[in-house]
Amino acid sequence: MGSACLDELETGAGGSLHRESLLESAHMIQQRRIVGRARELDVFRAAFDRMLAGRRQLVLISGEPGIGKTHCAEALADVAEDQGALVLWGRCHEEAGAPPYWPWVQILRAYVDASSLDEVRLTMGAAAKDIAALVPELLESSQHAQQTPGTMVDSSPARFRTFDAIRQFFHQATQQVPITLVLDNLHWADAPSLSLLEFLSQELLRSRLLIVGTYRDAGASRKTPLLSTLGGLGNDSDVQRVHLAGLSQSAIGEVANRLCEVSLTPSAIKAIYQQTDGNPLFAIELIKVLIDEGAGAEISAMPARIPAGVRETIGRRLARLSDRCNELLSVAAVHGRQFTAGEIATALDEDVQGVLSGLEPAVQAGIVKSNVGAWGSYQFTHALIRETIYEELSTVDRWRMHARAADALVSVHSSHLEPALTRIAYHYHEAAGLGSTDNAVMFALRAADGAVRMCAYEDALLHYEHVIETLERGGLMHDERLARAYILKGSALRQLGQVQESIDALLEAVKRTRVLGSAELLVDTLMFLAMSSRHVEQQHFVPLLERALALLPEVDSAARAKALATLAFAQRTSLDKSRIQSLVDKSLEMSGHGCDAPARCACYQLTIMALRGNPESLPRRLLLGQEYIAAARSTGSADLLADAYHWQALNYFESGDVGELENLLEHYEGLSASRFGMHQYHTGAHRVTLALLRGDWTDLENRIENLLTVGTKTRRDDADGVYGAQMFALNRDLGRLHALAPQIKEMAASATRRMWEPGLVLICAEIGSLAEARSIFERLVERNCCVIRRDDMYMTCLVFCAETCCILADAERAAAIYRQMQPFAGQTANHPTAVCFGVADLYLAMLACTANWPDLAREHFTQALAQNRAMRAWPSLARTLFRHGAFLVKRQDEADRRLGLQQLREAEQLARRLGMARLVVDIDVLLHAKEGDIAYPDDLTAREVEVLRLLAIGRTNKDVSLVLSISLNTVATHVRNILNKTQCANRTEAATYAIRHGLQRTQPDSAAT
Repeated sequence: MGSACLDELETGAGGSLHRESLLESAHMIQQRRIVGRARELDVFRAAFDRMLAGRRQLVLISGEPGIGKTHCAEALADVAEDQGALVLWGRCHEEAGAPPYWPWVQILRAYVDASSLDEVRLTMGAAAKDIAALVPELLESSQHAQQTPGTMVDSSPARFRTFDAIRQFFHQATQQVPITLVLDNLHWADAPSLSLLEFLSQELLRSRLLIVGTYRDAGASRKTPLLSTLGGLGNDSDVQRVHLAGLSQSAIGEVANRLCEVSLTPSAIKAIYQQTDGNPLFAIELIKVLIDEGAGAEISAMPARIPAGVRETIGRRLARLSDRCNELLSVAAVHGRQFTAGEIATALDEDVQGVLSGLEPAVQAGIVKSNVGAWGSYQFTHALIRETIYEELSTVDRWRMHARAADALVSVHSSHLEPALTRIAYHYHEAAGLGSTDNAVMFALRAADGAVRMCAYEDALLHYEHVIETLERGGLMHDERLARAYILKGSALRQLGQVQESIDALLEAVKRTRVLGSAELLVDTLMFLAMSSRHVEQQHFVPLLERALALLPEVDSAARAKALATLAFAQRTSLDKSRIQSLVDKSLEMSGHGCDAPARCACYQLTIMALRGNPESLPRRLLLGQEYIAAARSTGSADLLADAYHWQALNYFESGDVGELENLLEHYEGLSASRFGMHQYHTGAHRVTLALLRGDWTDLENRIENLLTVGTKTRRDDADGVYGAQMFALNRDLGRLHALAPQIKEMAASATRRMWEPGLVLICAEIGSLAEARSIFERLVERNCCVIRRDDMYMTCLVFCAETCCILADAERAAAIYRQMQPFAGQTANHPTAVCFGVADLYLAMLACTANWPDLAREHFTQALAQNRAMRAWPSLARTLFRHGAFLVKRQDEADRRLGLQQLREAEQLARRLGMARLVVDIDVLLHAKEGDIAYPDDLTAREVEVLRLLAIGRTNKDVSLVLSISLNTVATHVRNILNKTQCANRTEAATYAIRHGLQRTQPDSAAT
C-alpha cells in the first residue's frame, strides 16, 4: 500500500542537532502532520461522520511494531478534537503488573479531569457506585464508609453491574458531547478490559461514540484473548479495520526532511527503505544513528555497515550514552514503560535529584520523555526501546532489579498499597528465583483478591498460577497455600466458563489436600469439584468423602452438612435410592440449624442435584427449590439467587407447571446476573427450551446460534451438546431431518463415529436406515436397558429409545422400555438443560401400542392430551393427536374410528399452523380413511401394501412369497410396482416410505414365529 504513519515523531532528533532545529521540529510535531496516511484519514473521517449521526463506530488499526499505529491514532484523535469531540485515551502496557481494566481506568479518570468530579457524579448518577469498583474516587467519603467487600464479590452479577454502569455512563455522556475513545496497544490489554470493550461495542450501537483501537498483528494470535475479542467486534459497515504497511521511498525522504531537517539523496533514501522495509521507527532510528555518527555532515551515502535491525539500531544509540545513564535506564526498563524518578531513586537508594539529572541525556536523545503534568514521571518513547534494554540484562540482574523494584513500590505506596498491588506482585514473582517465596505468594494472593473484587477473573487466574508456580518451584509441595491456590484457580476457571480446566485444577487440589489431612479443606474442595463436574460420573469421590466425614468431629457443622450433601450427589447414579434419601435428609436437617445462609444454599443445590433423575422425588424437589430461593434471597447475593432460580426452573420444566416457570423466568431475567456469563447462558437456554415446547419457531434458529456463542464462553463443557439437542429438536419438528440422510448414514457406518448413540439411533430410524438403527438400538437396550446410565441424560435416552422401538415395531423391547419409563407418568420428558420433549405419557402410550396393550395406551393418550393442552405444548400436542388418531382408526369400534378421524383432522390443522411439514404429510395419509376402508397413498393396492409392510420389516422376496402364498415372480412384480408408484429408488427407501405413511405393521407377522 506504500503508506504508513510515523511513530514517535514527538522524540528529539539527537544531541547533534542545533537547538533551533529541535524547536522547529517540536512545532511540527505539535501540528501532528502525518505522512502517507491520506487513505486512513479518509476512512476515519467517514467513520466520524457516521458517529455524529448516532451510529457507534469502531476503527481498528493493526500493523507490525514501529509501523506507526500510535501516531496514526494520535492524528485521528486530532481530527476528532478539531470536530468538537472529547477524546479520551487508555494505554495498555507491555509489562505485566498493570491493574485490571487499566486502560478503562485511564479513560474514566481522563473524563473526570476534563470536567469536575461533581459534574461527573451527576452524569453517572446511581451508576457511579458500580463504576467506583474501577475508579474509587467517584465515591464520596460517606459512600466509602458504607461500601463493604461483599458488594463486589457476586461474580458475574457484579461484573455485569459494573459493565452496565459504564454503558449507562457513556450513553448519557455521548448525548452531551460526541466521544472518541482511543485504546492503544490492545495486544497488551488484560482480558477483562477486552471483555468490557466487546460489551460496550455491542451495547452502545446507537450512540455518538467512536472507538479507535491499535494492536500488533502478532499480538492477535489464536492463543491470546485479543483474537476472540476481534472476532466478537464484528465485520459490519460500522467496524473499520485498517492495516498499516511500510512507508514508501518518497515518504522516507519526507520523514527525514521534516523530523531531522536532513535532505537525503535518492540513493540514501533507497538504501534506508530497502534496509527497513519502510518501517517508520526503524527508519527514524537509523537516520538518527547516521546523524550522530556523521557529526552533522550531509548524508549522501550509507556507511559500510548498516545495523541489521531496529534493536541493533537502538543499541547503537544507547552506546553513545554514559554508563550512569544506561544504569538508570536498565532499572527503569525493569519498572516498565512508565516509571517515576522517585521509584527509581528508592530502588537504588539514591537522591531523586541525582536520578533526574542522570536521566536528562536520555531525554535529550529521545530515549525517554517526560510525562506532561506529572513531575518526575517518564516513559520510554517506544516499547521496543524498553524491550531492547530489558533483554540485554542477565537473568540474575533481572531478578535483583525486580526485587528492588518490588521493595521500592511497597515503600513508596506504603500508605495505600491497593493501586500498586498488581505491580508489586509482578515484581516479586519475577524475583522469586532469589528465594523470596513468601512475598511473592502473599502479594499475588492479595492482587488476586483485588481482581476478584473487580470481577477480573482472568487477572485473578494469572495471580493464582503465579502462586502455584512459585510454591512448586520452591519445593513447597505440601504447603496449604498450594492446595488453596488450586481451589481458587478452579473457582476462577469456573467463573470464566472453563469447566474442564476447573475440574483439572480442583482434582489437583484434592491431591494436595489429601496429603495435608485437613478434613474441612477436603470437603470444600470436593464440593466445588462436584458442582463443576456434575455432568460426569462421581462415584470415585465417595471414598474421599467418607474419609473426610470420618475425620470431621461428629457434631453438627457446616462442613459435615456439605460433606453429606456432596456424598448424596456423588452417589446419584447408584441404584440405592434409600441411601441417597437418607444422606439428603441428614444434610438438610443439619444445615437448617448448623449453617449460615450461603452454606445452606450449597446444601440445597447439592441435594436437589442428588435427587434429580428420580421421578418420585419431584414434589420434594419443588419444595426444596422454594426453600433454596428463600435462603439465597436472604444472603443478598444475586449470584446465589440466580443459581436457585436456575435449579427451580429445571424442576418446573419436569413438573410441566409452565405458568410457574414463566413467572420464575421473569424474576430470573430481572437479575443483573442473568445478563452476563453463565446465567445469561442459562436464561437463554430456558427461553429456547420453552420456545421449542410451544412451537414458537420465529427466529429460533438464530437464537440457538447466539446461545451457542454465549455458551462457548461460559459453559464450554456442554454448549455443543445443548446446541445439538436444540437444533435436532427444531429440525425434526420442521421436517428437515431427511435432508441430512447422506451424512447420517455415513456417520452410522463409521467405525470411529463419535456421535451420541441414543441420538444417532433415533435419527437413523427417522430417515429409514433401519438396519443401522436396529444394530445400535439392540446394543442400547440389552439386559433391560442396563447400558443406559442413570445420570441426567437417562430420560433423554429413554425417549429416543422409545421412539426408535416403536418405529422398529419391537413389541418385546417396548414392554421393557415401558417399565423403565412408567415411573415418569404424569411428568414431562426432558433433556437436562436443552429440550422439553413434552409429556412422558405420550411415549408410554406409544410403547403400550407397540406392546399391544390397548387399554394402557388409551389411558396414557388421555393423560398426554390433557397435559399437553394445559402446558400449551403445541408441537407435542400435534404429535399426540396424530398418534392417538392413528391408534383409534385401527380399532374395531366405530365410535373409536370416528374419534380417531376427528383427532387426525385437529392434528393436521395444528401441524399446518405450526409449519410441521413432515407431520402434515403423515397425517394426510391417514385422513383418507373412510367408513373403515383406507385409500392407500399413490394408488397402492391392498396387496401391494401387504408386500410393502413385509419389506419394511426386512423380509426377503422369498419370505414374502411364503407368507402371502404367491410366486417369486409375482412378488418381484409387486416390488417393481411399489417402487414405481412411490418413486422410491430401492427397498430401503420403500421401507422409509411405509414408516412415513403409517403403513408398517403394529404387530409381528406370522412368519416371525
